[in-house]
Amino acid sequence: MGHPGSRSAGHPGFGGTGRPRKGQARFSLPIPPEAAAPSDKPLSAAFPSPPPGRSPLCEWEIDTPLGRMVALADSAGLRLLQFADSPKLRSQKEHCLRRLGPPIATRSNEHLEKIERELAEYFARERSRFSVPIAPFGTPWQLAVWSRLLQHRADSTLFYEELARELGSPKAVRAVGSAVGANPLLIVCPCHRVIPKKGGVGGYAAAPWRKERLLSLEASTRENGPAAEERPPTHGTMTSNSAGEIEKEQGV
Repeated sequence: MGHPGSRSAGHPGFGGTGRPRKGQARFSLPIPPEAAAPSDKPLSAAFPSPPPGRSPLCEWEIDTPLGRMVALADSAGLRLLQFADSPKLRSQKEHCLRRLGPPIATRSNEHLEKIERELAEYFARERSRFSVPIAPFGTPWQLAVWSRLLQHRADSTLFYEELARELGSPKAVRAVGSAVGANPLLIVCPCHRVIPKKGGVGGYAAAPWRKERLLSLEASTRENGPAAEERPPTHGTMTSNSAGEIEKEQGV
């Protein structure tokens, strides 16, 4: 059942509620060369500038089979999608407020309504990709990692080492892990599909058991075939942090 300021995105037979676990450990090491240069520009032409006259940042809660999620969005797109019991939720919300300024309005908007519908379809095994516009904040390195995740096939997993090689920094495996763990758009940007080469599912900021359930759900979707496969996701602007924030985050 929904809660004040929330909607439900459930699927019968795929139950389970969230229980708090410790978050994934963060890495601290020099960033790869491509992450060192600051940039205030969109990552690529695939992420156009947001429309003028940005609307207020809105917050909405969505119930899912894996627990309640908190979503933030404005006219530029979805800024945050995190589980309510995640240890990273508070800091990620505060980061959005520092970047956007205006206070959060507790109400839905078109992007929040869209992610609510698409999450329901995802958990009903009717969708494997999301088309809601996204506009996360991150360092240039984080944005590169998240963008690469969005380009990957929806029916596959990959190793941290593979992701580092694809980004042209084969030795930056730990930096890749740090960026994956900082992902502010869970499920939509599929960081849960990145697994360790040594075996197991690895860490997950919102608890490893959720990662296991997401991978299990997607395996079932692949076997049965999604009823409504969607086009690749569309995006707003991926906005980079300043050079100082990059250095502070990575411990340089």
